[in-house]
Amino acid sequence: MLPSVYFTNQREAALADLIWARAQTYNLQGFHGATKLPWASTRVIKACGLAIEMRYNTVDLGEPARRCFPKEKANVEHFWCGAMLGTVGGPFGLVGGTALNFVYDGIISPLSKVFSGNSFDKIVDGIKNDYKQFAGPDTNGVKFGAIHHTRFFWMDRD
Repeated sequence: MLPSVYFTNQREAALADLIWARAQTYNLQGFHGATKLPWASTRVIKACGLAIEMRYNTVDLGEPARRCFPKEKANVEHFWCGAMLGTVGGPFGLVGGTALNFVYDGIISPLSKVFSGNSFDKIVDGIKNDYKQFAGPDTNGVKFGAIHHTRFFWMDRD
């Protein structure tokens, strides 16, 4: 199953699929400990690392990434971070990954915006976006990682 099935925005879907394809050969810079977990998908973990680099412009993924707006890149990156939490959580990834995403996008990020010193309107817009990311890309990523890419002793789903 391709990650694009979790996206309604075509630019985001194309970028998510591109990251999934390139993740197989990506040289992972971080998260090495997570790849040692016997149930976790190395490919999903690599896709998360690649998505983070894409969002912060330390890797060039070509035209599909250049066509995306910053918010779309953020949605794709949130999807892959959610997928990593889903696969690393193993059999508890669906619940644990969702809970961790909520802690970040539902509590930590909104609080950081409240204390940022920005205008009230900018704070409210940022908090609304946090909740949209939690409800959409974060949760969809967790489902992708936990359901489709957690290895069990009888299968290898990398």
